[in-house]
Amino acid sequence: MSNPVARTVKDFCRAYGIGASKTYELIRNGKLQTVKVGTRTLITESSAQTWWSDVLAASTSASTFDARIVARNGAQRRIAKAGILT
Repeated sequence: MSNPVARTVKDFCRAYGIGASKTYELIRNGKLQTVKVGTRTLITESSAQTWWSDVLAASTSASTFDARIVARNGAQRRIAKAGILT
């Protein structure tokens, strides 16, 4: 399967491990670009990747950064520690 061009808000939240409220805040602040398809709001994959790159760049600039990103269902955990994802 090819990479998606855009994701629903729900899929974005699941993929990046953040909540819907924070996602809509990022949209309002112009950090994520969206398109509307009917009543659905889709987040462009290019803006999602740019946002994630910015998050990682900010994390590597902090000397003691240790952020845990936990998906809502708790099944997936990714730890960003000094720019290394495991």
